[in-house]
Amino acid sequence: MQAGGGVYLARRADPEMLELCRAGTFAFVLTARQMGKSSLMVRTAEQLYEEGIRSVIIDLTRIGKQVTADQWYVGLLVVLQEQLELSTDVTDWWGLHRDQGPVQRMTRFLEEVVLSEVKQRVVVFVDEIDTTLGMGFTDDFYAAIRYLYNARAGNPELERLSFVLVGVATPGDLIQDEKRTPFNLGQRVELTDFTLEEAAPLAEGLGSSPEEGRRVLEWVLSWTGGHPYLTQRLCQALVDHHAQRTGGGAWTLEGVREVVERTFFAEKSFQDNNLVFVRDMLTRRAPEPERVLRTYQDIRRGRRVLDEERVLVKAHLKLSGVVRREGEVLRVRNAIYERVFTVAWARTQLPVDWRVVRLAALGLVITGFAVLLPLSVLLFMRLADAERNRKAVVEELGKARETNAKAEANMLSVQQDAERIRAQAQEDAAQAKQDAQRLQKDALQAKDEADRFRRDAQRLKGEASLALEKKELAELEISHARTQAEQKLNEAASYVFVNQANATLLGASSALPVSTALSLEAARIHPSAEAMDSLIRGLVQLRQPQARLAHEDNVLAVAFSPAAGLVITASEDKKARLWDAATGRERAVLPHDSPVTAAAFNPDGTLVATASDNGHVRLWNTADGKKLPTAFGHGVSINAVAFSINAVAFSPDGKSLATGSDDNTARLWSTATGQPLSEPLRQHLRRVNAVAFSPDGKLLATASTDRTVRLWKTSNGELQPGHLLHPQAVNAVAFSPDGTLVATASDDRSARLWEVATRLPRSVVLSHDKAVMSVAFSPDGKRLATASSDKTARLWEVETGRPLVFLPHDKAVNGVAFSPDGKRVATASDDKMARLWEVAPRPPLVLLPHEKAVTATAFSPDGRTVVTASEDNAARLWRVDKGEPVARPLRHDARIRAVAFSPEGTRVATASEDKTARLWSASTGASLASLPHGGKVLAVAFSPDGGSLLTASEDKTARLWDAATGRQRALLSHDSAVNAVAFSPEGGSVATASHDGTARLWNAATGELQAGPLRHGASILAVVFSPEGTRVATASEDNTVRLWDRATGESLGEPLKHDFFVTSLAFSPDGRSLVTASEDISARVWDVATGEQRLLLPHANTVTAVAFSPDGTRVATASEDESARLWDAATGRRLAHLPHTSRVLSVAFSPDGTRVATASGDGTARVWPVRPEDWSQVACSLLPRNLTPQEWPADVAVVVPYRKTCPGLP
Repeated sequence: MQAGGGVYLARRADPEMLELCRAGTFAFVLTARQMGKSSLMVRTAEQLYEEGIRSVIIDLTRIGKQVTADQWYVGLLVVLQEQLELSTDVTDWWGLHRDQGPVQRMTRFLEEVVLSEVKQRVVVFVDEIDTTLGMGFTDDFYAAIRYLYNARAGNPELERLSFVLVGVATPGDLIQDEKRTPFNLGQRVELTDFTLEEAAPLAEGLGSSPEEGRRVLEWVLSWTGGHPYLTQRLCQALVDHHAQRTGGGAWTLEGVREVVERTFFAEKSFQDNNLVFVRDMLTRRAPEPERVLRTYQDIRRGRRVLDEERVLVKAHLKLSGVVRREGEVLRVRNAIYERVFTVAWARTQLPVDWRVVRLAALGLVITGFAVLLPLSVLLFMRLADAERNRKAVVEELGKARETNAKAEANMLSVQQDAERIRAQAQEDAAQAKQDAQRLQKDALQAKDEADRFRRDAQRLKGEASLALEKKELAELEISHARTQAEQKLNEAASYVFVNQANATLLGASSALPVSTALSLEAARIHPSAEAMDSLIRGLVQLRQPQARLAHEDNVLAVAFSPAAGLVITASEDKKARLWDAATGRERAVLPHDSPVTAAAFNPDGTLVATASDNGHVRLWNTADGKKLPTAFGHGVSINAVAFSINAVAFSPDGKSLATGSDDNTARLWSTATGQPLSEPLRQHLRRVNAVAFSPDGKLLATASTDRTVRLWKTSNGELQPGHLLHPQAVNAVAFSPDGTLVATASDDRSARLWEVATRLPRSVVLSHDKAVMSVAFSPDGKRLATASSDKTARLWEVETGRPLVFLPHDKAVNGVAFSPDGKRVATASDDKMARLWEVAPRPPLVLLPHEKAVTATAFSPDGRTVVTASEDNAARLWRVDKGEPVARPLRHDARIRAVAFSPEGTRVATASEDKTARLWSASTGASLASLPHGGKVLAVAFSPDGGSLLTASEDKTARLWDAATGRQRALLSHDSAVNAVAFSPEGGSVATASHDGTARLWNAATGELQAGPLRHGASILAVVFSPEGTRVATASEDNTVRLWDRATGESLGEPLKHDFFVTSLAFSPDGRSLVTASEDISARVWDVATGEQRLLLPHANTVTAVAFSPDGTRVATASEDESARLWDAATGRRLAHLPHTSRVLSVAFSPDGTRVATASGDGTARVWPVRPEDWSQVACSLLPRNLTPQEWPADVAVVVPYRKTCPGLP
């Protein structure tokens, strides 16, 4: 009965499925096992092949379940490659795009490879989808299928690709994450049981004549109801039995019944794989076994049970195959199932414990008189149910006796079976009678208990005060429930906005502004961690232009002058324009006779060269905008039409000029004379789009539509060995400042980095949604800017390929350039604008740059200034409101490990590996004192009154200094390096923590030892006093934190244990909680009084620092997983994820708690808002526009009607 061989029985589903696949409609066949799903799929694939439509059948059991997400997706695409005979190797392609997630790679492969290589319509059948349930990562697979369907509006090519999902599941099973939109895509194809007409071909093998065969088939269907598997099984059993019979002869109704009895109802028949599947679905695999069995009992008894698709129990019963829809109700599917799965059988699978009922009744009655009447009704309903059970048992007993009577007339060979059946029936009847008696007894007892509870309730009724209290409590509960419902509604709406934001970005990375606006709405509705993460991720990349430089047509190119005083733009409006880079004011208009295609400044900025599509290059004086007499050209074509010059570049010494043209050549010219310096560079097969000199001027790189970049010697025009190859046209090329790398931009939607020495590509691929038109390195070579037809320019980290900044436009972006100081970017766009952007964040999202890793940060007492310390041997002071330096850098001779503000905020202390601590003026940066040690200085702290300074050093000492004079007051000795120091809140004591495994308490005035040593089993890394000053906490490499009595030095309670080194700790402002950071990739919050762990705050790598907010409501953590995180100190709920591009080493709250500063190995410190309302302000300052009504999620429009997110934006 399989497609492709034997007899295939077509049903109504066959033409329906074929028509859906022809139309490219997404479809699904989700039903019970052995209903013919796979046969239908194979049959449809064969018919599609005959019609010239390509199809793929993916059996997910072939891929398996014990695989990673990467292995699963690769396995799926390998099947596509094999069956579609693709030329692209999946494994190589997958590895080349490993910077992207598996879902994005799968959708890109389908769009860019499958639809590119296969020109016909493609239908992908995915079989056995139930194997994906519970795998954890396959929610994204079904979400991706939904994306491919939704993306058809923007990409008509996707109309050629459709999916058919096949398996034993419900649509609700496919996406199991309740926070995501359920799978609601495609058209269901119903697989029905065979009708007599559909099964007619089977009659041929059932009788000696067509009439007899049809009659026997009717008897077969009366048992099987047309179920495909049962029908085939019974037909085969009849054929086998007929072959074994010696007398032959025609079939009778009784003969068919005997075969049915032997095949399905004998002792071992329950081992039939179909019956085993149905049994397991009703019991072991049921989502709610009790409800499933009770609902089945109602259906088996013939009660009216409506079919409701969204009710899980009813959907599961249909999926098991035991019932089917008839009209509006559910019925047992066939007579075989009715005989096997009886009411009595279901009852044995679900014994009833009436003690639970009595306890439930007790709880209900205690709540008051108002529930007594429903309780009585419930009890009588139970009695009625018991009576119905008794009648069912009697009915079953009668059937057993009837069977017994018939069995006595059968042959001797079946008498033993009859005896067994009779004995079993008697046993069942006896058990049923006992059950009925027990149920009746329990019901009477429950009635007696109800009477007693009723009397108690009448007594309670008179207690008016209690009743009033209950009423008030009920009102409070209603109010609480209403509040909770509103909160849940807001949470759900927020999740919808976050999911749409993520889906929008997955569909097109150029949609970052829309995605960020959706995330902002999500955070306003309910500031969940997911909403805040999505919002912050967008805002870190978004920027707004500082100036717009207008043309009258598309702007094709842009460049900064070397001194950053000017910007040149080239446009199709036949003009190049010079602009003041600081103000955006137009300085000069350089007129041409045709569109201007390119422009470049000479190294000293006195000249600018422009190229146009009439084949000419002109030189202009930047001081007055006047044209010079020197001119260059590539000549004219054979049709007297000029070849367009597409690119122009000056050599580093300014003596040469390079051009690239539509005549497939690049040329080198003398800037002074306008004469060519060599023969044309002719090895390209298509037009030359870009030219670039290496920093030393010895090489010229040319990029061409022929998909290659070639390198030439500038001294003689000689082509160098090897070329750089893209899959599509190359539009731009640039050398890194050190000359070791070349960046290329291509129509293949990527920019790539290549090693100049080897001509080999780096693994980093920078992807856009459309062609990449321009590329530029920052002056320090650490960042790369790209411009794309996807309406964006972007900044990337060269080393990792990590996206840093996103610059949205209204149309395609043609050109991009960095300013000489690297702080600004200029872009040229088809929206008739060039734009100037400040690529560092502006307040209140502040980035504070250093040249190397930033090791520490601290706020001034008034919160207006922040100090940062770095491995670049300098500390720097910044204004928080503007992100600008306050004073000159505070320089040491080695890296700085720690910084601190004095309590009044006028001084700063620094600790350095140059063996000194130093005091500085916070207003001028002037050095006030140098405090020497004999080894690296690791920590520094001011006393609460600012009169003393405490330093810690690897020279095995801590030292107390007079903060006014720099005179040493006391020497505090250990046996090894001192790692940390702290003053008590009132300033009378100091604590020191050492690598020798001890902490010690000292008199701050005299330097005398007060308590200690306080011993750990390994180096102590941190020490703090409690806010009231009576306790000291220490953190150690022995994986513990200990609390000590300050007065006696005695240990308080058991150690607080981590799984690895403890690196940092901090008390809450009220002293009741302690937060600790560890290399076991967690921070933990402890109850100080009991020593119990209250919260676990997870990271993905070592947690390096922790801090409580001044009001104690938040905790900040810093980690080597390249993030800092904010947490709710009461619940442990994550509030925000603050990203860096390297490990985060320090974190600190501002004194008012509204900001948090982080210091990172990526060479920056950052100041972040803490409150959601401040993030909203940041977002509205960076977003270019509001959402449109069409972009507003339709699913929540009733709960959250459309509104303008930022009232001041269009």
